[in-house]
Amino acid sequence: MLPESCVANIISFTSPADVFSSTAVSSVFRLAGDSDFVWEKFLPSDYKSLISQSTDHYQNFSSKKEIYRCFCDSVLIDNTRKLFKINKFSGKISYILSARDISITSSDQASYWSWSNVSDSRFLESAELITTDRLEINDEKKQQMKRLLYGNREERMAMTVDAICGDGKRREPKGRDDGWMEIELGEFETRQGEDDEVSMSLTEVKGYQLKGGIVIDGIEVRPKSLN
Repeated sequence: MLPESCVANIISFTSPADVFSSTAVSSVFRLAGDSDFVWEKFLPSDYKSLISQSTDHYQNFSSKKEIYRCFCDSVLIDNTRKLFKINKFSGKISYILSARDISITSSDQASYWSWSNVSDSRFLESAELITTDRLEINDEKKQQMKRLLYGNREERMAMTVDAICGDGKRREPKGRDDGWMEIELGEFETRQGEDDEVSMSLTEVKGYQLKGGIVIDGIEVRPKSLN
């Protein structure tokens, strides 16, 4: 017998998964679960900016729930150089920085790296290593990570790169649902009020053996699974 606005206020303190399941309880829960009031609580505070940066910014959304579902499918932002995604059930956010948005040594030299559109890539260009004796991939852009760090407060994060490589501890690459391979580079923890710089890198410079053949699609930063 609770009014719809009261139900909406209650379920806004739960999780997206709970809201999706609660819509089957009754018509009041269904209406409350579809309300903009509820879904705005699960959207990032800068969701309007994300929409304006996305390639689908021209799309007219009919509700906040529709925006949320769009983010769950992932959107390209910042001139298609980054990919932003929300986990449908947890509401946690992930970013993928494209190969063009990270620093790759000698990537501007055609004899070392080739840039092209790969059929199953999420970005316009991926970097294919032709040959080099010094492999260095880094993320040196502090500002571009700020939204990510504060979008997942007090979370342990995992970093992965779509390439087959090692970091000295011998980790085997794993297949992804999108067909690429990934290998974990490390993890870090964010806390409320902190403003630290996170440096991510993948290097193989000691042996100076010739290397080639890998294709770099990007570096992903995502919430670390509790499992």
